[in-house]
Amino acid sequence: MTDRTIAKRYARALMAVAVEHDALDECRADLLALRGVLSADPRAIQLLASPVLPAHDRRGLFDRLTAVVDVREHVLCLARLLLERGRIDLIGHIAGIFDDLIDQHRGHVKANIISAAPLTDDGREYIRSLLEQRVGKTILLSNQVDPSILGGAVLRIGNRVVDGSVKTRLSQMRQALSARPHPSAASGPPDR
Repeated sequence: MTDRTIAKRYARALMAVAVEHDALDECRADLLALRGVLSADPRAIQLLASPVLPAHDRRGLFDRLTAVVDVREHVLCLARLLLERGRIDLIGHIAGIFDDLIDQHRGHVKANIISAAPLTDDGREYIRSLLEQRVGKTILLSNQVDPSILGGAVLRIGNRVVDGSVKTRLSQMRQALSARPHPSAASGPPDR
């Protein structure tokens, strides 16, 4: 089983508890705070996940690290369970998946449009409204700038990618032209 699959199970379990207690945003904030504290020093996660360090030492280190953040009991219980099972290093994956689950629960879909230049507010709003009409859900649109695409745009929505970049179109044209035999190559060697 992959780490992502395992992280999904934990995130779904926390989601069920968060929905039951009407604490979606609070749990999201707590997970992010906890992830921030634990990832501030990369050695901390390594020590907490290490089977070499005795369990009581890991718990003590965990308690010292988490004492600086005020985290609700739901998230703290999850983190302690991860610690006991040697899976505390999944906290970042769980936070990301939990965030996606909240968006799904609320009917939101994340979309990212990559363009060669920043979109204007009007342009971003126009694209967002078109996508909302198509998808029938609230779109959370972000814009990433990548001058290497030359022009056009690449849209990522959910698991789908629509690539309308000039860079990709030029590459496709190049491949199509190189796949065709050159007219002079078909006629054979020149006559002498």
